[in-house]
Amino acid sequence: MKLCYTISEVAQMYGISEVTIRYWEQEGAFKPRRSASGTRYYHREHLIVIDKLNYLIYDKGFTLKAALSRLHVDTTEIEVKVIDHLKNIAERLRKISESATLLMEQKPTRPSDSTQ
Repeated sequence: MKLCYTISEVAQMYGISEVTIRYWEQEGAFKPRRSASGTRYYHREHLIVIDKLNYLIYDKGFTLKAALSRLHVDTTEIEVKVIDHLKNIAERLRKISESATLLMEQKPTRPSDSTQ
C-alpha cells in the first residue's frame, strides 16, 4: 500500500468525486498535506476519515454534519466496516499491481511477425 495518494486516486478508490472530497475538507473533516505546488496528498489517517464519512453518508444516509459529529464517537461498527473496506482496497490495489506486472512482462507481438 502506498504512503500517500492524490485527490484523483482517492476519488477513484472510493467512487466519489474530487469535488466531494474538497467539500469535506472545506467543512473540516480533514486537512491533507500539500506540496509546494498545492497538490493535496492524503495519508492513511485521511483515508480512514474519508472511509468513515463515505460509509456514514452513502450507506447509512447521514448528513455531512451528522457524520462529522459521529466521527468523534467510539463507533466499533464503523471501525470494523472501515477496516474491511481498507482491506478490500488493499487487495484491489495488489491485484491491479499484479496485472500491471504481468502485462509489462509479456512481449508484445507485432502483426507483421505473425504473417511471415
